Amino acid sequence: MYILDSSAFGTLGNYYPTTMPTVWKKVDALADSGALRSVREVFRELDQKCHEDHLQQWVTAHKNIFIAPSAEEFKLVRKMFEKEQYRNLVSYKNILKGFPVADPFLIAAAKVRNGVLVTQEKMKQGAAAKIPNVCKDYKIECINLEEFMKQTKIQY
Repeated sequence: MYILDSSAFGTLGNYYPTTMPTVWKKVDALADSGALRSVREVFRELDQKCHEDHLQQWVTAHKNIFIAPSAEEFKLVRKMFEKEQYRNLVSYKNILKGFPVADPFLIAAAKVRNGVLVTQEKMKQGAAAKIPNVCKDYKIECINLEEFMKQTKIQY
């Protein structure tokens, strides 16, 4: 199972369905089969920040792929926040403004569901609170959209 971050969806939004229909047919098939998932907070992020109409329409039509966290995932998020460095996964601004916070839920979903996390974030040196860094610590496979497309044989 692949679990996509909003950054991966944002990049995927650059592939227009009218000019690259084979990409979207494969993405549809992955979503329909259960191999492509994300978390509810990513849906909320995309609902607020999606700039491509076709992507917003696709997300709305596939709302079922955006899963709610399980009790086990909530426990893992709580455990993550016991480490001070991981508290930066949630910005203070997002808390104050009530914005969605997807990163810890993506990581927990990938760990609990044995998924591969797909993000455009890059690993940072040191003890950074970036998705790839946390995934490395929790032994979760973390790839970018290009690698996801290679692994799932998405071509146009």
